[in-house]
Amino acid sequence: TLTPSIVGGSRAAAISETTRLRVILAGNTKAVSALTYEWGCTPAPCFPGADAAFLIDKESVSLPANLLVPAAYRISVKVSAQIGLVFFEETTSVVIHLTPGAQPATQVTGPLGKYINSADDVALFADPAIYVDTAYTYLWRQIAGGNSLTKLKLSTATGVFGDTLGFLSRTLTEGQMYRFRVEISSTSGVGFAELDLLMRPGPSSGYLSVSPRAGLAVDTVFSLLALDWVDIPDSLPLSFEFWYALDTGSLAADAITLEDQTPFGQLSRQFLMVRMPNVDPVYSNATIGLTVINSAGCEVRRAQRVKLEWPPIPQASAGQMQALINEASDMQAFEEVVMLTNVLTSLLDTALAPTRRATLATPPCANAGGSCDNDVSRAFVLGQIQKALRAIVPKGTESSMVSNAVRGAITPFVNRSTQDAALALNSEILFASTNPVNGSGLNDLAVAGVGGALSG
Repeated sequence: TLTPSIVGGSRAAAISETTRLRVILAGNTKAVSALTYEWGCTPAPCFPGADAAFLIDKESVSLPANLLVPAAYRISVKVSAQIGLVFFEETTSVVIHLTPGAQPATQVTGPLGKYINSADDVALFADPAIYVDTAYTYLWRQIAGGNSLTKLKLSTATGVFGDTLGFLSRTLTEGQMYRFRVEISSTSGVGFAELDLLMRPGPSSGYLSVSPRAGLAVDTVFSLLALDWVDIPDSLPLSFEFWYALDTGSLAADAITLEDQTPFGQLSRQFLMVRMPNVDPVYSNATIGLTVINSAGCEVRRAQRVKLEWPPIPQASAGQMQALINEASDMQAFEEVVMLTNVLTSLLDTALAPTRRATLATPPCANAGGSCDNDVSRAFVLGQIQKALRAIVPKGTESSMVSNAVRGAITPFVNRSTQDAALALNSEILFASTNPVNGSGLNDLAVAGVGGALSG
């Protein structure tokens, strides 16, 4: 698509000066095979001969000096274009406030394009028409769009160095229109210019379905559905990140931090079957969540609380998990392997009644056929993760899933063989995370999580 905008924004201008207006296009202009401009001015006619002046098919028009009366005039331009077999048409406009005085004139410029993305750093610039007065000072204001952008979230200098305004767009509300004004002062008076910024809307209208709403940790299969999500065409496709947080009690979904969310994976599909890890019997619940992310990085979250009970026969549940992990490994289903290993490691404190060392100061116990802390099962988990990593380089949320799985598989009480296996796996993960050839998605947080598990 193409997005037209009139350079300089809405602004004040003197009737004694000619005001020139020019439209620019953001988008794939190289693919345009035909392009026309249709200008308009209201209230019409703006000045004698305006109809003929605005009929020109050009990217710029002028408001001639001394032919208009002081008033506010809306200048619009409809841009029609052909891109391949697709015909495109869009209109944009500004308001020119003509005054009888000779106050300083300025324009304001900012990001090109129809929308501002929530991940963008935004800068607006004041551009005076002429620099005849070294005493220009600038004052920025937000004059529309709510009060989410406080003075503390704005970055601008004062006085003669205040011609630039910066802020983080993630502090703004998705889908909201904002208007910013810069006032420029000199000995001859005060002029101003305004610019509208439209935040890209996030995905909307959908919901998360979780079934059943109660079950057994490890044993019950939960169905997760992301239903009826929509977005504007420019923001498609959508991706769906399902996640969980254990032992949340009555904590609201919005209060669950990103650090406490464990991902099931980021998918293009809207359906997932999962098993939940074991829980603290004091809480006996968990929160299952969904983050919907569009192509521009805008996201929304939904969550449902589920009631979980301990599995009645943990040893049988552990055996079932190992069988399912072997099956997923044979099918090279990487995310399934990592998800199920997270479930299995949640059982290891209860499934085999481990014999623990008395203190951390005691050297690791000997590998003499016994188990210090469910070492057989933990070694199985580490081996499956290592096998998966050798076949697939983890990307995005997969790296966090790997970190959680390894962290759950290691305790300070494991025997020497399990420690050696964990250290060998850690070396492979660190290599994957730092080798630019394989394009790994492992991030610093995931690597630090693995290191923390080994040192904990």
